Order: sequence, then structure tokens, then C-alpha cells
Amino acid sequence: MEDLPFDDSALDAIISTNTIYFVPDLAAALKELARVLRPGGRLVLGVGDPGQMSKMPFTRHGFRLRPIDELVPAIREAGFDRIEDKRVGDGQGAAHLLVGELPG
Repeated sequence: MEDLPFDDSALDAIISTNTIYFVPDLAAALKELARVLRPGGRLVLGVGDPGQMSKMPFTRHGFRLRPIDELVPAIREAGFDRIEDKRVGDGQGAAHLLVGELPG
């Protein structure tokens, strides 16, 4: 995610689910996503609830579980605005869809 094979402003939208757990440099990856999106483009990051995910034994092996309150500012810092945290599912363990838009 840190070096995508697309020109600047090449994409209208990006949807990425369950990938940021494996990205070592989140800031660089988010800046790269912003680079390839056109002005007004949208980013949707799907992530499991970090508290719920931490209870799953497989997440101890190579997963980087980042709190949502750290992800939202990181997305904003990469240049996105109007960031929404939409919950998918029921209860506190519901997954998160973090939706951001580049200024257009």
C-alpha cells in the first residue's frame, strides 16, 4: 500500500478491508492512497473492532491492531476530511467502516 502502481489522481474510490493490520508504516500507506485518489475521491477502510479482534488468538501473529481513535486522526493527517466511522454489525464488537473524502 506504500507504493501503488497508479498515476496521481487515477482513482475515484478505494475500498480496503482487513488490510491495514499488515501495514508497518500506516502514515506512508495513507498518503499513498491519497496520492492515487482524485480530488473528491473516497476512501473506505474496513477494520474489525480492535477490542474484539484482540480476543482472537490468530491476531497475535503479525497483526497490528490500531485503536479507531488513532486511525481517524491518521486518515485526516493524510489529507482526508469528512471522516465517518460507520459501524457494521451489532454491539460493541461491530466492525468499523472508516469513510474519508479528499477535498475536492
